[in-house]
Amino acid sequence: MNAGKVLQGNRGSLLNTVILVLVSLCVIGVILARLATTDVRIATNDKASNTALVHANAGTDEARARLYKDAAFSVPESSYSSTTWRAYIADSTDPDSVVLAAFPSFVSGTHLRVARAQNELVYLVEVRHKVDASNVVVRYGDISTPPDYEPEENTTKGKPVEVITSVATYGGAKRKVEIEARSLPIFFEVPGALYVGGTLQNNGTSQVVTGGATAGCPAVKDIVSTQSANLTCTGNSGTAGQDCSRGTGQNKVSYPKNDALGSDGCGGAEAWSACTSNPPQLQTNATPYRVADVVSEYATVTEKVTLVEGAGGKYQGFAGGKYTWGTQPDCQVTYFMGTDANQTLNTIATLDITGLSGCGVLVIDGDLIVGGNISWDGVIIVNGNITFSGGGNQQINGAVLASGNVLMSGTPDIIYDCKFIKNPPGSKFTRYSRSKWKDF
Repeated sequence: MNAGKVLQGNRGSLLNTVILVLVSLCVIGVILARLATTDVRIATNDKASNTALVHANAGTDEARARLYKDAAFSVPESSYSSTTWRAYIADSTDPDSVVLAAFPSFVSGTHLRVARAQNELVYLVEVRHKVDASNVVVRYGDISTPPDYEPEENTTKGKPVEVITSVATYGGAKRKVEIEARSLPIFFEVPGALYVGGTLQNNGTSQVVTGGATAGCPAVKDIVSTQSANLTCTGNSGTAGQDCSRGTGQNKVSYPKNDALGSDGCGGAEAWSACTSNPPQLQTNATPYRVADVVSEYATVTEKVTLVEGAGGKYQGFAGGKYTWGTQPDCQVTYFMGTDANQTLNTIATLDITGLSGCGVLVIDGDLIVGGNISWDGVIIVNGNITFSGGGNQQINGAVLASGNVLMSGTPDIIYDCKFIKNPPGSKFTRYSRSKWKDF
């Protein structure tokens, strides 16, 4: 065969190969470009979807915060059993039709609607009560008798469980989340007018501690203690060989000077009934109250008042030594946390003050020594010891709880009053915890 003719017959084959390769590369390029475009689109959509989810979750967070911080948004007690109660959060510029499109139950002029707090985030929120299969509002509270301070879902006690639905859009993506939020009252019920986790010593002569019923408040125990010891007190001081007396009025008892010190109640530890005409009733060996847990819970819902240690180890920080926290009707939570002089050390410390007034809840993660005049409406809770050092008129309307020992000198009166515990102004003594979450 002629070699030249063979070569002439293969002329152009290289060009065909090049063209085939170029076509293949073009096809691959088009495929890669489409894949890249798809990846970019997926990434963009995924980012938009995730951002919308963040916005939606932010809507549920705002609703939970408003339920316990915003007096206008919190649920009135008269609506606890209402299956039609609703509250909405929307942008102030959104027409009612936008809210209605997202939530068909919305009725303009009937349901509460507030402006969204976040301008950068876009969401619509509905809050409604959870209902059971019988269309009865579900609540969350302590239904045990006697109370065990462990709340559970029920239909009679506590605040309603709230169903919070939030819808958000971003970059064409739309996300909807729904949570259940339970109100966690820091005080479910106080065990008594005075709770003592340690020992109780009374050095005064006329204290009143009563858990008796008042207007709108069922009676509780006067004094509740985890200890088995009896209440004791030390009344008027006496000296062996001298006359002395105990009590006042019809309950006053005189003792001859030849009685030994202590055996007649003069200077010795005796039953509280020997010190006052109206001795309180004591419940001993009680179930320990969760004082430390309550203090920890308050730390999460209120700003702390930090007092800096000054001369003599006492804590200072208020002009003129006036210790007033909260005034009616603006009662508040005041949380005391001890620090060193540089405000860097969170330690168990002693708040030693003369004179106390105000209303709300005074929380002390440490010990309390208080003397002088006391006028307090609310709860004093101390994760430590309390010493009432006397020296003025002293009355607390509400309750006092201490995880440690209590020493009472002077005339501190503790009068149980539930309205300062169960219905604090602004509902800011509770918080709403997310118990369930789902994404639509």
